[in-house]
Amino acid sequence: AGQRAAALAQRVAAEPGVTAAAVATTFAGDSTEGAMVRIDGADASAQRVVGLTTMDQHYLDLLGVPLRSGRALSADDVEAARDVALVDADFARSLFGAADPVGRRVLVHADRPDARWLTVIGTVGALHLSNVDDLAGPDLLLPFAAAQSRYFVLTATSRGDPAALAQRLPALVATLAPDAVAWEMRSQ
Repeated sequence: AGQRAAALAQRVAAEPGVTAAAVATTFAGDSTEGAMVRIDGADASAQRVVGLTTMDQHYLDLLGVPLRSGRALSADDVEAARDVALVDADFARSLFGAADPVGRRVLVHADRPDARWLTVIGTVGALHLSNVDDLAGPDLLLPFAAAQSRYFVLTATSRGDPAALAQRLPALVATLAPDAVAWEMRSQ
């Protein structure tokens, strides 16, 4: 899904009237995906569930989520599925307190045999992946190539009527991936 999703985002970004396009595995404010995490140095009893998404390097800019410390994901991080992560402000505050999380490690899927350690490279503003009204939901953000799902969310911004772009999307999807389906489209 990763290469096709990236190709689709690039193709949509090149469409007339489109100002930006990005891919992720969840739609901010409407996600049910979560992961059990533990920070390095904490014992197993300190595990907790956080919101989780994988995303490309354009996703946070498109959503207008600011970088607060460290650095954002790069194209290399995304393409190579590097063992790095961004945390949102709620995650930083609830799991690291006043300490800067940049450079620290987080064990993702701590309750599973395929758990892996990721290094925090940056902190971003609060994202609220699971619910836009959830003011304290910590979120963890990984490079899109790490996605283990064949489903993804394409988010695009455009000048003018978003419905016109939504009408063109199924044909764009079909040109890049004839076996793929544009399942659901929303405009805000």
